[in-house]
Amino acid sequence: MAIFTLAMAYLLACGVWSFRTLNVAVYSRVDVDELLQAASSADSEQDLVKKMLCAVRANRDGVNAKIDFIQMAHLFLIRTFLTFSLPLMVIVLWKSAAAGIEAAAALGSEAWKALCR
Repeated sequence: MAIFTLAMAYLLACGVWSFRTLNVAVYSRVDVDELLQAASSADSEQDLVKKMLCAVRANRDGVNAKIDFIQMAHLFLIRTFLTFSLPLMVIVLWKSAAAGIEAAAALGSEAWKALCR
């Protein structure tokens, strides 16, 4: 039961980080107005590059935070998967081992009976 509780805690943490990732935020961009201004300027390419670099610089912290949130959600999802898989593997292996022990005991019992005759 403790393993399932841990798995549920991991799943909850994954959900929290996922919702943080999906949070809507304000981002800077180069829009039509900036493109028209750049097209009408004397050095249009340089003006456009400056505007794009300013927009990228303004978005850096938000983008880095989103990447961190995605990485955390991914790590908690992996932990959730492994933690839910562990008890299932134990159950499967336990039943297989029990069946093997039972078969070996039955075979040993038959061999013992044949030996004693």
